[in-house]
Amino acid sequence: VTIRGENLGVDARDLIGLKICGVDCHLAAEWKSSSKIIARTGLGKGKGDVIVMTRSGGVGSCTVGFRGFFVQTGPLQESAVWVDETARYAMVDGRHRPQS
Repeated sequence: VTIRGENLGVDARDLIGLKICGVDCHLAAEWKSSSKIIARTGLGKGKGDVIVMTRSGGVGSCTVGFRGFFVQTGPLQESAVWVDETARYAMVDGRHRPQS
């Protein structure tokens, strides 16, 4: 999720909290500028607010509602999410073998 606005902190250390639809996204947030934050959300469902907390400005929320939903994709459906499968395989005898 890309969050654009004003007074989103003076630097990355100023951002002390981020919640999207009630899900804490602070650890997955990347502060870009005082007007832009990029974050990955958790499995929040339903409508909710985007709440940004900074040391310099306190707590702020936006007037635009956000709707989170979970879509489960199957093996034959297109998906815009890259799944890193390298962690599922281990090198055994010089070959990639599935881990259980």
